[in-house]
Amino acid sequence: MMRQLAKKDMILFGEPHNNTIAHCLQIEITDDLNVQKPMILGAKMFDAHDQKALNDYLSVQINAKALATLACLCTNPKTDDAPLVKLAKDKEPHCQPSESERQRHSKNLSA
Repeated sequence: MMRQLAKKDMILFGEPHNNTIAHCLQIEITDDLNVQKPMILGAKMFDAHDQKALNDYLSVQINAKALATLACLCTNPKTDDAPLVKLAKDKEPHCQPSESERQRHSKNLSA
């Protein structure tokens, strides 16, 4: 599977929300692929307007507590989202918020 994924220009992960096992698999695959070629991570757990806070965190200008204060985090940031953000911080693939505020707002209304 990893050989096939390494050939792709884009890989989209989808998982049931709050599924820690699926998030762990995403981290393992992302970490392995990041060694093979440069990556850009689309971070669905961040709204587009959180880019500055995310960039500041990744460049060590703010800490995790400040990021949690400045950005709109998902429901399980510590167990499901933090490992991907930590990978971006430690291994330096670019991390781009990929959720619009409107998308998240409409999801919250339907919950």
